[in-house]
Amino acid sequence: MRKSKTTIAERIAKHPMYSPSDLKYLRKKGYSDDEILAFWDRDHGLGHKPVQHRFTYIGESAEVVRDVLRDNLSPQAVAAIAAHLFAAGTKNDGVNKEIRWLADQLVGMVGTDQYNALCEEVGL
Repeated sequence: MRKSKTTIAERIAKHPMYSPSDLKYLRKKGYSDDEILAFWDRDHGLGHKPVQHRFTYIGESAEVVRDVLRDNLSPQAVAAIAAHLFAAGTKNDGVNKEIRWLADQLVGMVGTDQYNALCEEVGL
């Protein structure tokens, strides 16, 4: 029987020690995803619970929105939301412009090439 390969992103997202704030904290400290998984494996083996960090967001409003979304959504979810927003439309041109702005911000978070790959990965 052949094992299915999981991506590093899937291993992180499904890890019992996963918390968005801890992942962000450890990445800001410069640790690689493999190092983070090793820390989490160790801590889980010791019976610890996931770590929750408290952050204060600073910066321009668009930057804060991106940071909050990165901390709470997987890249796959970001791509799926953007794809649905691109397909959305209303009778109001102003609202459509705002929807398009948000969709563009989401794609900018993951990059255009990665957005396309993520959409394919999740079946969009």
